[in-house]
Amino acid sequence: MNPKVTKSNRRFLLVSGTSYSLVNFRGPLVQALIKAGLEVHVAAPGLFDDQTTRQQLEAWGVVIHDFPMQRTGLNPWRDLLTLRALYRLMRKIRPESVLGYTIKPVVYGDPPAAGARSRRAYLPA
Repeated sequence: MNPKVTKSNRRFLLVSGTSYSLVNFRGPLVQALIKAGLEVHVAAPGLFDDQTTRQQLEAWGVVIHDFPMQRTGLNPWRDLLTLRALYRLMRKIRPESVLGYTIKPVVYGDPPAAGARSRRAYLPA
């Protein structure tokens, strides 16, 4: 069970299949969440390698996380690694809400979010 959520520990996790889309397509959402007083976390594969996106998100005060994910393909072992990494991430940060967009973050992010008892939302890519 989640501990009591207070304003100081309201965390939002945004999970994406691509790092650049966090600023290019979801930047206004990220900024609105920050303005609303939430602690915003973002996760995407290759985020630590994408210096431009990483620097912009850090300038906004966003906590960034990288996780392994193959954007294409259906290798069950690699997909299992993705699922495990997202599960561990969500257990670590205990987000109040999780938003996944693009197909793999939605499919592999939903079970760990449910396990962390986070509210889930879905948006089209």
